[in-house]
Amino acid sequence: MKTGNIRILLFLLLTVLLSGCAYSLVRDASCPACVNPTSGTATPCPPCWQGLVPGQSSEQDVMDFIEQKLTDKEKGQAMNSISVRRSCRVFRWLTHEGSVFDFEDRVREIHVEHGVTSYIMVEMPLFGPTMKDVVRVYGPPEYVLSLLAVGPDGQHYILEVYYPSRGLAFKLHPSQANIGRLTPHTRISAIEYYVPGDIKNLFIARSACFHSQSEDISPSIEFEASVVRPWTGFGEIEVILDR
Repeated sequence: MKTGNIRILLFLLLTVLLSGCAYSLVRDASCPACVNPTSGTATPCPPCWQGLVPGQSSEQDVMDFIEQKLTDKEKGQAMNSISVRRSCRVFRWLTHEGSVFDFEDRVREIHVEHGVTSYIMVEMPLFGPTMKDVVRVYGPPEYVLSLLAVGPDGQHYILEVYYPSRGLAFKLHPSQANIGRLTPHTRISAIEYYVPGDIKNLFIARSACFHSQSEDISPSIEFEASVVRPWTGFGEIEVILDR
């Protein structure tokens, strides 16, 4: 076989393998369907993942999901997760749903506060969706966070987009070479689900279970809310510097 033909076959094989492992944003049968008015595509009505809805699903609903859907190893991890606040339970486990090219496990995390699901975080596989996929399915985000934290140990760039009216957020995985720039090809590193409404609902739900009842987390919540900016589209975006 000629070298050119071999290259073509390898390219086609790689394309098939990658397309089969990409995380899909299309409708999850365990969640109610919404129809995107632009594309006409039926998608999950966020916030909903695997039938679990922040603000509605009970702790028993989460326990049933863990018992029915997780492997024994995943169950052990989920049931032994640690929460600081007495009114909270955190269920955290590692799973693998990538391709032969993706060797890392991905985190799944569910917070239950006062007996009700408050937060769900789902890490994406290596060849997961991009911002182009997100906008195609859910429309333009409402807000964006572009924060460069600089400290003694170096710098860390945080890039996230938010749909607070939907109870949906996406953590992004930008390259360090593209700080301050968001493109349709920027990959998603995680999806977060929380109670729709104020953007502060997300920031509170993320951290509340890891702080005692006596700790005041309002200053950090107010800071996070203050550095969020309205979405203006792809391209250059403002970078907030936090030293």
